[in-house]
Order: sequence, then C-alpha cells, then structure tokens
Amino acid sequence: MSYRTMVVDDEVPMLQLMERILLDRGDVAVTTVANSLEVPELLSVRPYDLVITDLRMPGLSGIDILQLIQERKRGEAAIVITAFGELKTALAAYQLGASDYITKPFTRERINTAVDHSLELRRIGLTAKRYEELMAVEPFSAAAAKFKSSYVVRLAAQSGANVPELAARSGIEPEIIQSVLNPSSNKSKG
Repeated sequence: MSYRTMVVDDEVPMLQLMERILLDRGDVAVTTVANSLEVPELLSVRPYDLVITDLRMPGLSGIDILQLIQERKRGEAAIVITAFGELKTALAAYQLGASDYITKPFTRERINTAVDHSLELRRIGLTAKRYEELMAVEPFSAAAAKFKSSYVVRLAAQSGANVPELAARSGIEPEIIQSVLNPSSNKSKG
C-alpha cells in the first residue's frame, strides 16, 4: 500500500532530502510543496494520509497548515519539523493535532519512526471513524447489513480468498458475498 504524503518546506534541499528518505521506505507516495500558499488548493484536490511541514515559512506557517487541516476536518496525520524548537510551538502543534514535532538536525531513523507512528495513528483514526459511522446506522437491520458488507470486504482484502473460501470462513452465504464484492453483477440480474 502506498500512503499519500505531502511535504511542505520553503527550502528545496530539505524537500529533496525528505523526498529521498520517504521514497526509500517504499510505502509512501510523495508530493513536495515549496510554496506553502499552494497547500489549501492541494488539500482540496486530494486526500493525504500524512502532511509533513516545516514550522517557519513565508506564506502559511506549519501552525497555519495544522489549523487548516483541523478546520476542514480532514484527518491527515501531521508532523512538524523545525530548526527553532520551542516548548510553546511544540504544544501549539500537538494541540492542533500534530502526531510528532521534530527538531533539526534529525536522523533518517527519527523521520521513519515519526512516519510509522503517524501512519499508525491515522489508521486507528480511520478505523474508529468507520466504527462510529456503523454504530450510527438505524434501524438495526440496516446496521447489520452494513456490518456484514464491511466484514466481507475486510475479510476478502485480508485473505485474498475466493467466494467459496470466504463463505466457508465467514459463514455468510456465497450469494451475499458475491453481491458485496461484485455489486455490478448483482444489478445485471435485476
């Protein structure tokens, strides 16, 4: 799986370094942004899993970007990197949802640890959101159908099994599994 990551820094050499570190991981697709004023539009065009931003930049600061993510209820994980580490700005970053605050100079290992931690928090947040949405469905019969559908999709993604194997593992009828995994084939019958 490739996680979409946006790196924002007004220093091109820092963008290039971060891009190399992230691409070496093999699980991250990277968008680099040298002009922080481009961030609002980029965020409106596509979702990201992670935003890594410098703290002090012309235009929008890292704190401004965190506020933007929070105001739009986007949910991206965020890491702030700065050469000017201060307790006040670290607290502000964490209060705005940053999952990590890194001071320069840093090591490749420090970045990778922060990225791993941030992506795990993102995954946990998305899972919690899905469960919240499921629990809000009414009446119970609709919630049960939605759960069954989510269960089949998740089981199929985890195991890669075919319909008969999924039916045996889940106890759900093959026709239901088929209709969940291939909704278009269900429409052609009706």
